Amino acid sequence: MRQMLTERGVQTHYESRFNGIFSDTNDGVELLINEQARSASLLAGADGIYSSIRRHLDSSISPEYTGVVGVFSHIKRASVAWPYEDYERNATI
Repeated sequence: MRQMLTERGVQTHYESRFNGIFSDTNDGVELLINEQARSASLLAGADGIYSSIRRHLDSSISPEYTGVVGVFSHIKRASVAWPYEDYERNATI
């Protein structure tokens, strides 16, 4: 995925702190990352149960641990015995 994003000129920021959105219009979003103003046509963020992003998007939402844990892994497609040749392969196994 990183390679695909890089090929398309999409920047990924690691070890950064999201500080908030100060403008959100149909033309794009203006936000603060590491206390620096940034602009983008789309903002996508990923975080855990204590997400700082969640707080900025909707301050009324409180995290609630549901006892569900997701465990993911990656394997080579060729190592899976797919049911048939054109089987849709868009799932986590």
